[in-house]
Amino acid sequence: MEQNANTATLPKRYPRVSRNQTRTRAISISISADEKDAIAKSAESAGMSASRYCRYRALSLPISNRIDRLALADLLRRTLENTDNLKSLGNNLNQLTKIANGKGVLPAGLTELQSALEVQFKHADEIRRLIIQAMSKDNLQ
Repeated sequence: MEQNANTATLPKRYPRVSRNQTRTRAISISISADEKDAIAKSAESAGMSASRYCRYRALSLPISNRIDRLALADLLRRTLENTDNLKSLGNNLNQLTKIANGKGVLPAGLTELQSALEVQFKHADEIRRLIIQAMSKDNLQ
């Protein structure tokens, strides 16, 4: 199934407790005010409650920052836009090439096309840089 930039969604990574499983046990730990603030900040960044965040850390489950997921969705949208733009420019290049081959003369519009291609290649390089940065930050494999 094909998705466009407006309907693309990311899969949820956090497992839910099944309906027949409830959490009835509690663990009490002592932490400093600074540690509590750090946990709260990390949990908020991940879009989780502090309890859920601590449970995921204790069980070595993957934690994805909410902000990173939003950035990834934006990156996907930008990639799809860039791909569509490159397809259009490729069609224009093909048409100009046919004209050049038929008439033996370089048609007008090549300079504009070259500029548009350079812009799209810069966008592609920026997207590539952001993907590499995200992969190194989250240690994705």
